[in-house]
Amino acid sequence: MQFYEDKLTIILTLKDREEFTFRYLKYLDAIKFPFQVLIVDGGKFNPDFEAAMLKKENFPNVRYEYIRFPEDKTLMDFYNKVLKTLEMVQTPYIMFNDNDDFPLPMGINCCIEFLERDHEYVSAGGKLGGVVLVNKFGNKNVIYGKVYNWHEYYCHADSAVNSSEQRDILDRVRNQILFRNDSFYYNVCRREPLIDVYRSAIKYNLNDLLFWEYLIIQMPLVYGKVKMLPYFYTYIRQRGTSCGAKSGKIFWDSLYLYKWMDTFDRYVEALALSISSANGKSLEEVEWDIKEMYSAYRKSMDFESLPMKIKLKILIRQCWYAFDDKIRFMPCFLKKWYLCQKLGYPNLFGKKEFSRVTKQIERLISNKILRL
Repeated sequence: MQFYEDKLTIILTLKDREEFTFRYLKYLDAIKFPFQVLIVDGGKFNPDFEAAMLKKENFPNVRYEYIRFPEDKTLMDFYNKVLKTLEMVQTPYIMFNDNDDFPLPMGINCCIEFLERDHEYVSAGGKLGGVVLVNKFGNKNVIYGKVYNWHEYYCHADSAVNSSEQRDILDRVRNQILFRNDSFYYNVCRREPLIDVYRSAIKYNLNDLLFWEYLIIQMPLVYGKVKMLPYFYTYIRQRGTSCGAKSGKIFWDSLYLYKWMDTFDRYVEALALSISSANGKSLEEVEWDIKEMYSAYRKSMDFESLPMKIKLKILIRQCWYAFDDKIRFMPCFLKKWYLCQKLGYPNLFGKKEFSRVTKQIERLISNKILRL
């Protein structure tokens, strides 16, 4: 097999967690990882860590560059940091890594080989594995330990289920949304689409990392097809150690949170503008199509069939985000009313109770106590 070590750059973005970065580089050094790695650090300045990173003899079998950026104090700082890094890259392919995970070079090379052969495809990936590490004291999610649990992500035997290979751009996006093929984020991708993603994230001020991830996953679909190859692994994720795992932010729950909607509209506009420019449909028509896709996804989750207690738990969870700080601690029935009204679930109240609470809410709005 031909090896394409000069065709790909791995981008590793850092935000502290230095111990995971050392483990990541020790792993790459041990397996003699062949691809170039760009380490872009936006964490708090640590002179000892920076000195260790600049001392390349610590990791003699890794081709890497360590670039120190000012600390990421906002998401815009982060987006600008990654955009500048992408513009530095000279290779045609890019792959993002996290410092608590393990890239597998043979699988990655197979993805590059596939993309070299078929230019209709903008991105390719293999199977993703997941591990939980446990130390001798039984503590999980540690830096070093034995494999406690093995899990496969998005590893359906039929690659057509995981891939987005439709001829029409909107059909490819629809396939990704409905099947939630989030593993695209860890694919080998052509460089140009990723530059557009970060320019859009900056332009539309996407102040939620979830939408940034979804642009990375979906905007390349405007440029071409995505292939998931189910015959080999390209990446092993450590479960329970990512920032997303610690925040507890669940995509399904977030679909019901009104605080999301402003950022959601900007994300839809960014994606729709890219699609509209490519397929000639009007921006408004494409925006409507994307929102309909998410509506279909939400319905596919069969929310209505859930028990009432679970419905209320989903609706009320973190719902204070929808309110002004002055009334964050208002009674739950007011918060519940707000979400029921905005998200179209008035049946959670009886008609008489819903009418009574509505009048109470209207008085609060007119007195400028409540901001909706």
